Amino acid sequence: MKQLDGHWQHQAYYLKDTSENRRILSDLKEKRQAFNFVTFDELLAIYSNATENSAFLLLESDYMERQDHFNDICEKLSVKKYEEPLFLYDDPTETDFIEVDVADEVAIYEAVLAANNLDMKVEKSKLRVSVNVFELLRRTERVKWVQNIYVLLFLANSSAYEKGNFIFSVRSEKSEEPFELRLSFMEPEGLRLYPLYDWVVNDELDTNAYQTKLKVVREVVAKVKSFSDVEGLLEKSKSAFNRIISDKTENYFEQVNRLKDDFLTISNSMARSYKAVHTQMIGWLAAVAIYVYSEVSQTDDQNDLWVRLFCASSSERAQVVLAMLLLALGVIIAIFCRNIYQNKQEYRQLKKFYTDTLYFTDENFEGYIKAPRVEWPYRVLLGVLVVLVLVRLVLAFL
Repeated sequence: MKQLDGHWQHQAYYLKDTSENRRILSDLKEKRQAFNFVTFDELLAIYSNATENSAFLLLESDYMERQDHFNDICEKLSVKKYEEPLFLYDDPTETDFIEVDVADEVAIYEAVLAANNLDMKVEKSKLRVSVNVFELLRRTERVKWVQNIYVLLFLANSSAYEKGNFIFSVRSEKSEEPFELRLSFMEPEGLRLYPLYDWVVNDELDTNAYQTKLKVVREVVAKVKSFSDVEGLLEKSKSAFNRIISDKTENYFEQVNRLKDDFLTISNSMARSYKAVHTQMIGWLAAVAIYVYSEVSQTDDQNDLWVRLFCASSSERAQVVLAMLLLALGVIIAIFCRNIYQNKQEYRQLKKFYTDTLYFTDENFEGYIKAPRVEWPYRVLLGVLVVLVLVRLVLAFL
């Protein structure tokens, strides 16, 4: 296939309106449904406008070969719509565009750069890119070098760029002295860092593992203090990561086994709370029985007894006893509610640990342990008793 004929002007590649270009675009139009809604003239214009080109990666390797400043490359690549599928055409020997989907990768790249310390004389938003896309471009020395620069921006804790020179710093949490790498944009070195990036980012099984992997790579690089042996770095990083995963897995199952003990702890706490309220209520009912007995012993008339117990009694003794019974019932309820609240606090802490640290879902955890609460029969019984004693106390003062 003949290469699309045109010329670069700033960041746009302007196609010539030639019969050969139209034939190439016609072939692409027939192969790509995405182009069916545009005319040949509109499709031709798409390539000739830097803004409209944001959905296409057109001859990017050719553009990079012509640039002497890294910031110019950043400016061009950062405007691409990475959150949507992109159409890549870079190799004149190819007969079709390549459709690429790099949204997830770019999201990870942006998240890491947002946390890095960058002094690049350019906004962080201008550094957004897909490192994976470079693997689909023509593998010229300049393309490989630019890809390495983007990988280093990702792997290094801090990066600086001034007058064509880079300083990348990789720090370890275990070592105060960082490893620094100084490079010149115009003097490519024979690095091949993409395997490290590929291992950190492109994990189909666990998209969240990149944070741990990146930390591991930084620890290894800071210890070795070199990027020259990438295969060795990768093997050391994989080994360290596997040990971390093994330790986490072992700890996970240990904690899952402890869930039974935690369940028993909360269950026993609830049982003690209910046992305590049962004992206290027995004592309270005994006091009520004593009060009733004292009233019975003071009268032989059954009707008079009913009145003294349930209707009215103006004696100071009755008023004091009823007030003390109401106060005692209030204390019993308060202690019971406090115990249930403490059980709930313990439950919330356990739930937070298992859901945040061990990644239990709320439903899974609640399937093992139910949240402590006051059962409805106790609510009804205690509520009725409070109302009855309160009403009787009011009647005593009438």
